[in-house]
Amino acid sequence: MQKVRHLTTAPLYTSTSRMKIGFDFIIKYLFYFVLVVLLCFKNTLLIGLGLFMLKIIFQMIIFNKAAKKLKEPDLWALAFVYEFVLLFVYPVFHIAKMFFKPNKWTN
Repeated sequence: MQKVRHLTTAPLYTSTSRMKIGFDFIIKYLFYFVLVVLLCFKNTLLIGLGLFMLKIIFQMIIFNKAAKKLKEPDLWALAFVYEFVLLFVYPVFHIAKMFFKPNKWTN
């Protein structure tokens, strides 16, 4: 519910911020769509696997450095799994946002 509540504040973001966030998710969905297409054909299977491994390697290097700076060494190992899970969870949050109306904040 907290994530849904955070999504209800999206209209308050600048249009540039909304575009950056949206672009990030579009690129992630597009990457996995292209990956599935590449993996479906025998002559592009190795290209798909290579691209996926390259993505995982770069993510692991970046996340490992960030985890060390944040002193959270356990987080980096499953970061790519969390990303993949979020690709399925975020659409659920957006659908829930249509039905969940957060309480008004009062001062």
